[in-house]
Parts: sequence; C-alpha cells; structure tokens
Amino acid sequence: MRRSLLACAVAAALAPLPAAAPAWAQACNPATAQSPVSFDRDIQRIFDLHCVECHGEGEPPANLVLDVGHAWSNLVDHVSMESDLLRVAPGASEKSYLWHKVRGTHLTVGGTGDRMPFDRAPVPDDMIAQLTAWIGDCAPNN
Repeated sequence: MRRSLLACAVAAALAPLPAAAPAWAQACNPATAQSPVSFDRDIQRIFDLHCVECHGEGEPPANLVLDVGHAWSNLVDHVSMESDLLRVAPGASEKSYLWHKVRGTHLTVGGTGDRMPFDRAPVPDDMIAQLTAWIGDCAPNN
C-alpha cells in the first residue's frame, strides 16, 4: 500500500503540466467580450458579400461554412485545415489564419492555397479593418 502511494506520488510529480494558454489568449473570453464591431452586423456581412458563394452549405472548401448561423462557431478557436494557426484566435489577428487568408499573407505563416476570396476582388481595406478590430476585441459572438 505504502509502495503504491509512493509510486502515485512520483508519477504525479513527473507528469507533464498542462500547457498554459498563450498570453494573448489568456485575457480573451469571446463569451464575455465586448466590441463596437458586431459579428452579426459587420463580420457576417463581410462573409455574405465575399465568402458564402463558395463557403455556404454543401461541400465548401476546407469544410468551412460561413453562412448565417454557422460562421462564428466554425471559425473561433478552430484549427485551420491549411495551417497550424487557429482560424480565428480571439485577441490576436496575427495568429488568425482567416485574417492572413483575406490579406494574402497566409503563405508567410505556413498556409497554402490562394488569397481569399478566390478569383474575385480582395476584401476591401475597411472590411479587413473591421475584421482586425473584431478579432482584437476577442472575437465576440455579438
């Protein structure tokens, strides 16, 4: 009995500690975050105008559905299929693959494929600024 307690204590002491969340993520909680940029009003509009033609229902590229009711839950805190980055990392646009993909900088962070939207005009700078602000404000579902 004493030997098994000692073995458990040693095993617990040697077990790796869970990895701490990165500093940029520790301060963000999308459930309680507030932002002047509204996901429903501003960010979903970007997707509706520039993305859902390809990333709607059915079999979208990268299994990424960005239509109303699906976009937020398919983006925030989900690892990209094309990069090691999260699709959207709350509080850190530079660590968010979506941000890189619409800016055309995705290849610099280990991504693949083309700038989004594919074969269309780029997302306007003012909309990218809204996306940047929303992600920086912890990507709330507001």
